[in-house]
Amino acid sequence: MSLLQYTLLFFGLYLAVITYISWRARYHDHGEGFIIGSRRIGFLETLAAFVNIFRSGSALPLWLWIISIFGVWSFVAIIPYYILFAVVALVAPIARRKAIEHNIVTVSDLVKVGIGPYTAHLTSFISIYAAFLIAAAQLFMGGTVLGGLLGVGRDIGIVITAVTVASYLWVGGYMTLIRTDFFQFIVILILAFLAYVFIDWPTMEQVSDSYADIDWNILSGIMIGALTIMAVPDVWQRIFSADSGKTARNAVLFTTLVDAFIVGGIILLCTYVLRDTAIDSDTNAIFGNIFTENYPAPIVAVLFGLFIFSALMSTLDNNVYIFTSSFTKNVLGINQEKDKDNFIKWSRFLTIIMLSSLSFLAFTIEDLIQFLFDTTMYLIILGPFIIYACLSKKADKTTDYIMLILGILVSVLYFTMQFNGCFENMTLYIVPYVALVIPMFGVWLVKTVFIPHQDHQNSDNSGRL
Repeated sequence: MSLLQYTLLFFGLYLAVITYISWRARYHDHGEGFIIGSRRIGFLETLAAFVNIFRSGSALPLWLWIISIFGVWSFVAIIPYYILFAVVALVAPIARRKAIEHNIVTVSDLVKVGIGPYTAHLTSFISIYAAFLIAAAQLFMGGTVLGGLLGVGRDIGIVITAVTVASYLWVGGYMTLIRTDFFQFIVILILAFLAYVFIDWPTMEQVSDSYADIDWNILSGIMIGALTIMAVPDVWQRIFSADSGKTARNAVLFTTLVDAFIVGGIILLCTYVLRDTAIDSDTNAIFGNIFTENYPAPIVAVLFGLFIFSALMSTLDNNVYIFTSSFTKNVLGINQEKDKDNFIKWSRFLTIIMLSSLSFLAFTIEDLIQFLFDTTMYLIILGPFIIYACLSKKADKTTDYIMLILGILVSVLYFTMQFNGCFENMTLYIVPYVALVIPMFGVWLVKTVFIPHQDHQNSDNSGRL
């Protein structure tokens, strides 16, 4: 069979299942399920969502680029991500409890409860900005893969991918995300398993030889990128929708084990696929060489393409949903509890507008890897705000003003460094993060140590009077 025939077979089956799932989810059109999944999402579905976020459409091209540079040593880059995911697991039950108590749907809702409304507006902007740009990169990759396999070109592939996502989000909303995530998780898991079965492991000699070629500047930048784990809005949104805090925590922890298995499969699969492929500084050229009719193993190319496409779709739709739900709730001010029909109507309308805009932006992307790094590294600024909001007992005006000013100053610092080319040294991505975390820790220390002590003393003195 040819590349096109394998593509029509495997992708036809994939799209048939997606269509069936979205059709079943239509029953949630006018209920809480369309908006947040009714807060009853179980362990397996939550686990599937977290795994898909790890191997997401934005992370996957970066990961393929990492493997093309570091080979089996790519595992070193992923370890900090697992460590920081454990931090998320610790606060997940707190975030889930607050989500129930305060009707939290987005991360900016959480920040509003724990810090204040002004900082919530800033984090809403960061979430929307990052979700929009990351979704554009995912759409770019989806168009590259699908356009190459179908032989219709990247631009037509982008349009097909956008129409597919728009169709099932229009029908089923958030419940479609949950159910398609689980299906895509199974697809990714099976393909990773096939890599272990059919592809040879590298020898110890190959492993030791590749160590000498490690670029520590790039590797350190990638490891700093682990800080995005605490900042990804998708992660927190799935924590909010879990059926309990225990479910959210256990799913986060178990994700690291499942992901380690998948990462090994990706390394093996990529090593095989990229073995006879010319690799240069343009990561897009890798995909251009793989997804062609002349590739010597068309079934491997199609399965690899399905793997990428599944990972892309599993988070592209969620980034679109994050944008539309955040904009509808926090910018338009529509309450999903009091006015569900209006919330759903605007979410659907914005889904079409966003995907149309994303398609035009995706057409303009030239350097995908730099585009992703610049976006995700700015997103790490969101992480400290979210963790602080989880640990904070309540919001107050003083803290809100301080955090807002900190966020603005650090954002200006980030974009100034980016404009001046400072991030060519990738270890400097840590500078804006540290500039935010140190004063934020100082605020937390004053609030939790000094102020309560002072209040207690005032209480004692008033008693004596």
